[in-house]
Amino acid sequence: MKGTKKSSKVEKKNERISILDKIDYKRKSEDNVKYIRHGLYVGYRGVLASYIFFVVLFLVLAYIFLNNAFDIKTSESYSVVEKVELDYTVNLVDPDNIFDHDYLYKNDYDNKVGFVSDFIGTIDFDYDYVFNANDVTSAQFIYSVDADLVIGNSDFSEIWLVKNYKLLVPQYDSLDNYLKKNFSNHISIDYNYYERIAQTLNSKFNGSCKLIINYNVEKEIDGEKNIKKSTVTVPLLVDKVKIVEDGFNTMVYSKDAHDGGLKLDNNVICYLGIFYLVLSSVLLVKFFSLLKEGKPKASAYDTMINNILKTHDKDIVEVDTLPTFSDYEIYKLNDFKELMDLHKNLNLPIMYYNVTSHVKCHLYVKNNTELYLLTIKAIDLEKK
Repeated sequence: MKGTKKSSKVEKKNERISILDKIDYKRKSEDNVKYIRHGLYVGYRGVLASYIFFVVLFLVLAYIFLNNAFDIKTSESYSVVEKVELDYTVNLVDPDNIFDHDYLYKNDYDNKVGFVSDFIGTIDFDYDYVFNANDVTSAQFIYSVDADLVIGNSDFSEIWLVKNYKLLVPQYDSLDNYLKKNFSNHISIDYNYYERIAQTLNSKFNGSCKLIINYNVEKEIDGEKNIKKSTVTVPLLVDKVKIVEDGFNTMVYSKDAHDGGLKLDNNVICYLGIFYLVLSSVLLVKFFSLLKEGKPKASAYDTMINNILKTHDKDIVEVDTLPTFSDYEIYKLNDFKELMDLHKNLNLPIMYYNVTSHVKCHLYVKNNTELYLLTIKAIDLEKK
């Protein structure tokens, strides 16, 4: 039989519950204990609560990051009236021989017949654009004028050459407080100048020529872009000039409110949001897995004590109080087998005292002034 005799001071120290044992006890659930690491015990309910806390935390972080990564645009309802008008004047080269004035308005002559090209000097175009809106929160405009000299076959189904001329550099503007915008422009075209250019360029093609004047109004209304394009076509290198207008009219349109959709503004923030979303999903799966498993398995300490009490029920007596160790000579034992040998040899009962549930207990045999003590601690078993 192995044993060690201790002094009375050591005996008192051994019989007291250590501070560490008390801390371990407070950290343990009465019925369920899950051992984590480094001697730290967390209750089953505590583990479930920690999963819930971190799932909620990561979901909130995912929402914050994803909400900031995407721009959710909503288009408001509005109505718009666009009015585009064009007036032009043909200035004649030699009016004294044909008319009593040196110019003709577009309504002065039958436009189906056209103007005699030999009498045309310059053509003045007066363009007017009016924009009226209702319930528009923002609108930006870019206004420009250019001309294309086009050479192609007789019906221009085939285009051989296009030469562009900038007549007005882009003008930028925004909607005023009255939800109305107006652009007016006067352009004078030297008809003979463009005819001479057309003659030079067309000498290589021997095709048909025309000059297309483009009036462009690019606009962005509440985040949506569109363009209003109006054109004036003036034939070149012909006997009679018929000026053709296109896109000069009044348009009325409206738009109902709707979600404009999502726009990704920041990739890094988006990736962080996805990361936290995935992390919360993993923890949620673990939470339900732990919930499905129910109570965790008993610790090594609980398994050992339950087995001893069940197997040796007739040999063990559970007591509520400890004897005063100073009154005895203490012999410490290393395992339960030694205690059982003493019990059989001395024919004395084994006393069981629960110091701290699930953490520590004393098993001992008293023989007159001798006390044979076996102390079992959960923390010692977990280290094995």
